[in-house]
Amino acid sequence: TRTSLVADVMTGIVEVLNLVSGPGDPVVVNPPVYPPFFGFIEHADRAHVDAPLDEGGRLDLDALEAAFIHAGAEGRRVTYLLCNPQNPTATVHTAGELEGVSALAETYGVRVIVDEIHGPLVPADFVPYLSVAGTGNAFSIVSASKAWNLAGVKAALIVAGEEATSDLARLPEVVGHGPSHLGVIAH
Repeated sequence: TRTSLVADVMTGIVEVLNLVSGPGDPVVVNPPVYPPFFGFIEHADRAHVDAPLDEGGRLDLDALEAAFIHAGAEGRRVTYLLCNPQNPTATVHTAGELEGVSALAETYGVRVIVDEIHGPLVPADFVPYLSVAGTGNAFSIVSASKAWNLAGVKAALIVAGEEATSDLARLPEVVGHGPSHLGVIAH
């Protein structure tokens, strides 16, 4: 299967980090980004590497490439935690930008985990990361909690790209016990 229930998006991110990386491995992020990313990365015993957005608040593919190279320099497994659309800037990444991310991730062997919780709140130009070519080895984590104000009724969904299903199959069954029954129904 390509999906798995989890309690919330941040729990899903940590669980996927546990599937595709190990303690001490680097996680690339694009500051300014949702501040809890840093705490959850630290809690997962991973190190964050910054690839800041450009002055216009857009993904900077040159900075991202430099971060991928730096993060992978010691042979560690590199993960990229992408916020799509970006929180807190509300930047909606274009298909071209996401294709650039996908190409860089493939070139440098980086696993991509995408927080897409705000996707339903943006205009029709939102592009889900897994809809872009070359993203089969990535994960998207989604929830109705932001768009429909359901944060109090816990539930989220990990969606694995076609090539990431074997990783998702290793997710411990107990992780699926986190969503509330009411949360699953509401979502």
